[in-house]
Amino acid sequence: MTTNKGEFVKPVEMYIAASLYGPNLVASESDEWKRHRKIAAPSFSERNNRLVYDETTRITTEIFESWSNKGGGETVKVDNALTLTSKLALMVISAAGFGMRSGWEDAEEPPTGHKMTFPTAMSTVLSNFVIRLVFSDTMLNLWQGGRKVATAFKELHVYMREMIEERRQSAAAESDSQADLFTNLINGTSLEEEEKDGDGLTDEELMGNVFIFLFAGHETTAHSIAFTLALLATHQDIQEKAFGELRSIVPEGEIPTYAHVVKWSYGLACIYESLRLYSPVVAFPKKAAHDTVVATYSADEKNTPITVPIPKGSGIMINVVGLHYNPKYWDEPEVFRPERFLGDYNRDAFMPFAAGPRACIGRRFSEVEAITVLAHLLLNYRFKPTPLNDAETPAEMKERLLRWRQGALTMGPEKVPLTFTRRHK
Repeated sequence: MTTNKGEFVKPVEMYIAASLYGPNLVASESDEWKRHRKIAAPSFSERNNRLVYDETTRITTEIFESWSNKGGGETVKVDNALTLTSKLALMVISAAGFGMRSGWEDAEEPPTGHKMTFPTAMSTVLSNFVIRLVFSDTMLNLWQGGRKVATAFKELHVYMREMIEERRQSAAAESDSQADLFTNLINGTSLEEEEKDGDGLTDEELMGNVFIFLFAGHETTAHSIAFTLALLATHQDIQEKAFGELRSIVPEGEIPTYAHVVKWSYGLACIYESLRLYSPVVAFPKKAAHDTVVATYSADEKNTPITVPIPKGSGIMINVVGLHYNPKYWDEPEVFRPERFLGDYNRDAFMPFAAGPRACIGRRFSEVEAITVLAHLLLNYRFKPTPLNDAETPAEMKERLLRWRQGALTMGPEKVPLTFTRRHK
């Protein structure tokens, strides 16, 4: 269903909202999708992966410095790790996606000509996307919060316009100096137009694509990192095993390099297992392109192979949660066991990034960010759940940390209070 594009297609009419800033990869189909994909795919290059590592390392280091400045950094209580991972993910996508770097403790001062900083505009847009779709500018201007939302959407549009002009003006002199997604996308569309005599992306399509990278990647990455921290906090034995595996790769006293983190297979396995148990995206829609059938099995204990007729135009939802918890594919599916991903496993039964030609184009971006954060945290700190009170049992604590909730776009943890304790050499 995910690999045969002729049988089942993406119902692009469901993604019209994703075109708020312009046509893009997610909201296109057929030849238009191929054109967007051809230009966008090279943007997620190995250079960009290394930039993701560099920026994640820089920001994580600033977080540690902030903790030290506020109390020595020996024991740090984080009221909600999701707040931390959301800000971190926003800063990483700002830098590695847009080329807009900021510091963890930077003051919120907008540049000349702007009413908001770039990070503030982005975070406001992301957290109020549905509100913007529902209300017109006229309606938004009726209350203070609505005016802030309207301003944020306009500000982000202006910022992206400015970035396009700036990148194009500096392209000749600095064509190889930046590796962020926006620069790569602009360079890619110029290359398509000038050297390959093809159709590049319009300014609206450039903005539409880079926004959808932000839109699709920020919340999902923040949620997956937060859930991974929650799972490791409630499974101390696995946390220490992950640390031990990492320590065997990174020599004592050294900062983990890009080569170290991509070699840390157990760390990636922890992230994958977190995504299996708590996938931010719980379902993927498809539509039957014509009358067809789906091969499956009966729901009774006989497990008999059957076929289900699907009329043309029928909507189908691929149930990611059901797939990830199906005991046919996963032994004891409710158990947190990263070792599942160290050997062979059924890749068709693991779909946090979708699958087939329409699979997430930014998968590696997200993976590098998540594993880099995890590596720096584990090498510097142990962490455990912060108890609600003295009477709370470990089982109650685990249940509390791993509660799901609906975010702006995807499923995420409700609240993840953690206590970090510095590791001493």
